[in-house]
Amino acid sequence: MPVGRPDCGHDYPRSAFIPMPPDVAVAAIAVVTHLRCSEDIPQDTEVMRLRVMDGEGGTCEQPFRAGHETAETGLRDPSIAARGRHHVPASAFDDPAAGGLRFVTKFSLPHAVRVDASFSTRRAPTDGSPSIG
Repeated sequence: MPVGRPDCGHDYPRSAFIPMPPDVAVAAIAVVTHLRCSEDIPQDTEVMRLRVMDGEGGTCEQPFRAGHETAETGLRDPSIAARGRHHVPASAFDDPAAGGLRFVTKFSLPHAVRVDASFSTRRAPTDGSPSIG
């Protein structure tokens, strides 16, 4: 699910809301992400944030930083890696169907709750869009 436009060159904040099943108590959320056209984002830069809201108004947040929880999908390509300003996280795996790297992050909640989740970019990436899949 792209958060924002899937093409490059559009510098604007993005967000998405993902409702969870109402009858399921959630203790953790695993998210698969990648960035596109974002190899020039410096290591450790927060590129998006997951906000989990419970039914009682409480929230938990998880930042996603370039080179830690997510990264540029094309960093295995030598020409893109040469321009890269962040590293490939340990959570990387190749996605042959999509033709690039993906990154998995598991976010544990303080206790199991019925939740909704939203994603937003903390600052607009230089280009491209983060994707959650």
